[in-house]
Amino acid sequence: MNEVTARLFRVAGTIFITPPNPNATNLRDMLDCVLLAQLYANKQYDPFDTPELWRKIANKTINQLGWIVTGSESTTEVAKAPFSLNSVASATLDKPDGIQLEAALMQLSQACKDSLKPYCLRKRPHMTEARISVAVALATNQLLLNTVSFDDDDVFTGDWLNQKHSASPHQSAYIRVNSSTLTLVADYSSIRNEVITKLGSHRTQEIERID
Repeated sequence: MNEVTARLFRVAGTIFITPPNPNATNLRDMLDCVLLAQLYANKQYDPFDTPELWRKIANKTINQLGWIVTGSESTTEVAKAPFSLNSVASATLDKPDGIQLEAALMQLSQACKDSLKPYCLRKRPHMTEARISVAVALATNQLLLNTVSFDDDDVFTGDWLNQKHSASPHQSAYIRVNSSTLTLVADYSSIRNEVITKLGSHRTQEIERID
C-alpha cells in the first residue's frame, strides 16, 4: 500500500485507513470521533478484561457524536495454518478494492509498532492476549470498524505484529472477530469544537500518520 491507494493513521489503539485523498475536514472529524470513543471507553472498562462492556461504551459515545451502527457481527474464525496478528486482521476485514492492508502493516516502522503494542498485547500468567482494531473510512459518512483478538502461549517478540503463531488441522487456533458499520446521520459541525476541546492534548499525542 502507498499514497496512491490509501493512508494509514494510528488513532490510540486503532489503525485507521482512509482513501488516498480524503477531504481534510471530514478526515479529521472521523479521526477525532474514533479517538474520543476509545478514550471514553477506556475510562470505564478495560478492553481486554471486559471487551463487550468496553465496546458498548465506545459505541454509545460515537452514537452521541451523530454516528449510528447500521451493521454489526461477531464471529469466531478457525485458523488451521500458521498466522500472524497482521494476517488475520487483514484477512477478516471487508476492505474496499485496492487496500492492501497486510502489505502496509508489514512495512510499519518499529516505532509505530511500539506505539501500538500497549493497546494490542496483554500478558497473562500463562498466555498473551492479542487484540487489534482497524477502522476503514468507506465514505465521508461511513466507517467500518473491525476488532480481531486471540490468545496464545507464545512469547511475542519485537516484530509482534507479523510474528507467526502455530496452528494446524490437528491443533486449531480460535480468533474472535467483531465488526461494525457506522453511518453519520447528524450535522457534526455543530459539535466539532466541543469534541476538539474534550480531546485536548490527546489529539496530538494519540493521532499520528504511520504509512
